[in-house]
Amino acid sequence: MSGYQSCDHSKLSGSEAKALSIAERQRNLSNCEEGWDSCDKSKLSKLEVSGVADAEHKRNLSHCMDGWALCDHSELTDAEAKSVLAAEHDQNITNCKNAWSPCEQAMLTPTEAAANAVFRHQHNVSDCMEDWGSCDVSKLSPAEASQVAVARFKNRITACRNGWGSYRCSLRR
Repeated sequence: MSGYQSCDHSKLSGSEAKALSIAERQRNLSNCEEGWDSCDKSKLSKLEVSGVADAEHKRNLSHCMDGWALCDHSELTDAEAKSVLAAEHDQNITNCKNAWSPCEQAMLTPTEAAANAVFRHQHNVSDCMEDWGSCDVSKLSPAEASQVAVARFKNRITACRNGWGSYRCSLRR
């Protein structure tokens, strides 16, 4: 039991019944504006129906701008569709740059693809210098591989001197 008893409307005074009716109408309107299943649109005025439609449209636009599956592109205006397309493109650039999924390389312009390749390569070099698991040594140039070997050797010496990690403290590469 929730602790609340069912309300017997017949036992309410006139002012209480009116206040309850207003509260129920307001709750229904709020439910409709929020897109909740407990919304009963048949109880709304024409003005409220219009406001709910506006709230639904704004919610859909927000879903589209945020890349949510709940987005219905067919409900967007031309200007909104262009904004959503730009937002989706920007999100794709971010996903590709950070190696997140989904990344649609084919959707990048040649300039964006080139910049992404440079960024991803620099990120890989940094990962290798720090000896992180995401390092792909096969993508390093010979000069970068040499720099990485020196950096890792120095990191091992520093770790051993400071008692960090589980390195076997030997000076062998």
